[in-house]
Amino acid sequence: MEPNTDPTSKATAGQVQKISVKELVAVIVSKWRWILLSLMVCMGLAVLYLAWKPFSYSREAQVEIKEDGDSGSSSALAMFSDLGIGTATNNLYNEMAYFESPDLMGQVVERLGLQTNYIMRKGLRATVLYGSSLPVTVSFETLSPTIGGQFKMEIEDNGDIWLKNFKVKKDKVDFDQKKPIHFGESVMTPLGRIKIEKTPFFGKDKEEDEDMSYSIGVARSSRIGAIKQWLAKLSVNELRKEASVVGLTVNDGSPSRADDVLNTLIEVYNEDWVRSKNEVALASSDFIDERLASLSKELSDVDSDISDYKSDNQIPDLVATATISLNEEQQARSAILELSNQLQLAKYLKEYIEKNASPTKTLPSNLGVQNSVLDAQITTHNTIVHNRNSLANSSSDENPLVQSLDSQIADSRNSIIASLENQIKVLSSEIASINKEKMSFQKNLASNPEQARYLLSVERQQKVKESLYLYLLQKKEENQLNQAFTPYNTRIVARPHGDPEPSSPKKGSVLAMAFILGLFIPVGTIYFREITNTKVRDKNDLKGLSIPFLGEIPKVNSKKYADKDHMVVVGVGNRNIVNEAYRVVRTNLNFMLDAEEKCPVVMLTSFNPGSGKSFITVNLAMALAIRGKKVLVIDGDMRRNSSSNFIGNPDTGLAQCLIGKVDVDKAIVRGKLNENLDILPGGKTPPNPTELLENGRLMPMIDRLREEYDVIFIDCPPIQMIADGRIFSTVCTNTIFVLRAGLFERGLLFELENVYRSKEYRNMCLLLNDTTTGATGYGGYGGYGHYGGKNYYAQND
Repeated sequence: MEPNTDPTSKATAGQVQKISVKELVAVIVSKWRWILLSLMVCMGLAVLYLAWKPFSYSREAQVEIKEDGDSGSSSALAMFSDLGIGTATNNLYNEMAYFESPDLMGQVVERLGLQTNYIMRKGLRATVLYGSSLPVTVSFETLSPTIGGQFKMEIEDNGDIWLKNFKVKKDKVDFDQKKPIHFGESVMTPLGRIKIEKTPFFGKDKEEDEDMSYSIGVARSSRIGAIKQWLAKLSVNELRKEASVVGLTVNDGSPSRADDVLNTLIEVYNEDWVRSKNEVALASSDFIDERLASLSKELSDVDSDISDYKSDNQIPDLVATATISLNEEQQARSAILELSNQLQLAKYLKEYIEKNASPTKTLPSNLGVQNSVLDAQITTHNTIVHNRNSLANSSSDENPLVQSLDSQIADSRNSIIASLENQIKVLSSEIASINKEKMSFQKNLASNPEQARYLLSVERQQKVKESLYLYLLQKKEENQLNQAFTPYNTRIVARPHGDPEPSSPKKGSVLAMAFILGLFIPVGTIYFREITNTKVRDKNDLKGLSIPFLGEIPKVNSKKYADKDHMVVVGVGNRNIVNEAYRVVRTNLNFMLDAEEKCPVVMLTSFNPGSGKSFITVNLAMALAIRGKKVLVIDGDMRRNSSSNFIGNPDTGLAQCLIGKVDVDKAIVRGKLNENLDILPGGKTPPNPTELLENGRLMPMIDRLREEYDVIFIDCPPIQMIADGRIFSTVCTNTIFVLRAGLFERGLLFELENVYRSKEYRNMCLLLNDTTTGATGYGGYGGYGHYGGKNYYAQND
């Protein structure tokens, strides 16, 4: 017998033991069939998923967003820097947001016809048809772009086409097609009038001996739905913090369609950029054309005035004669001329801005007003207008951000007008100052005729207007060059490219995940059950007890012993694991029994019903009987008669002996299981078993039987439920307390310890039943199965 009395152990009897790695591995290995089944199911589902999941290909393009200082367009157009060419700054994140705008994607959808999708099943997988893989196209001639739907077309080998399974806005619609339609024929359907036509690739995917039949699903999305669908497939990312390079990624079932979407997206973006940047040049062109027309008329009027005056007054050319007199005021006149140009330009620009108050129009820049603050204000104003127009195009004028930008534009315009007014005042003041200085020089002309002074004044106006006219002509040419040389805002770093293999589903990842899941489900379940298990599992859970440990009995294969002829599992010459366990218990019991006792009386009891007392009682008695011991088993549980079932449960037994109706020698069933093993059945269940045990006949009967047998086993009821066990303890020399692994709560171990310490039951020891671990040294017991429920424990307790 192995004692369980470690003097250094002070743990409480109810202490919860943690499961060790070795024990967990043993339990997992014992459930290998469930793990294998889980792996097979998960891997099978993964294979089906891989065969069903549509392929998705990832395509990526990289573009550089050009900014100030780029060596490309900026250096090439440096000669036009005074015109504002290439001077606008770019915000990388704004351009990234514009790539994701619905307006931009809407243009891509329209150009590529992405509202219509074609699907054909190949095996379990739905495959996208596009480009060279698309045999036919469907034209929706009357369907509104706001309505979506789908249908399926069956194309037979002879060219007949049948349409079915129509859905309009996800609702099924009946369509009774009386006769087949043909290619190029316009037909009315629930989705409006449609026409089906062949593409140049019709039949190219078929072998020579294959028929030309197709089964194709056609899905037509609304314009908004298609835009949302493709925006969801598009990803725009900043590739590096130190570089203005943007990565555009599209995931789609067709790699060629993804390439077309990326190429078209970049193309549309560049076109919109050029259109936006040319708005300033167009505004400047309109302004210059307007002023040139006005100046041309004014110059013509001045020329006519001079000619008429000279003709009427017969005045010769006074310029040569007045040159000497005017040398002293030449410098002043040149200054006045330059300032007058700037003054006129400032007035023209102020008039233009006041006349064009729309927040969507940009202002002309770099027209010669020599004021750096004013030039910066106009450049900032035009930048805000560009941002406002881009935002309004991708949303609406009611957008709060657009309205905020409108307010900024109005404030900026007012600031520019105020600056122009201030500039006009400054220029006027400077001209007045120079005129005062010029008055001293004009006194020298007092002797000149009045006509000369008049002609000089008129000719001065003529030169001012002529100079301004030539300046504007130059600006007009420069502005036209600006429009002609407006560069794209992007430079393609990497054209659309990607792995030819599908990015989804990833075969290796799916199979690996299925394998991991196939292991995790059963192993995780086992681990969870073990860590949440509050029952006694094995001998390690009993280490905190001071009760002597008799041994443990492993699980028994219930299928092997399913019939009543094999209910006794202990036999002569049987060397299986169960018999070896009973031999160990038998050996330990021999050490436990007092050698001076003529016939030890051993009672077997438990806390719980279903612990397997009856099964253990009979088989332990058989283990002693085959060693030549004369053994008697008394079925002390007269309410259930579990031990009596081993011999057919006769009506005459212990109850009748205690009543006094039958002599105990006649009630004993002798040698039915083994010549050395007799059984005293419980008999017919009496109405008052406890009172019957207390009538005084039990002790004399046991004393009499001890004269005949070497060992007597009494199969008692559970001690917590009824008092029969306490009564039997008065006639017993030893007590075996049976615990069933997986049934007895570890929290009740402290009560069991209290029972032992009370010494109410003599020579008490523990027997652990139904274990699955190799605590006895015989290895794992997992292959022997349960014998609970339909097993012997439930039948024989």
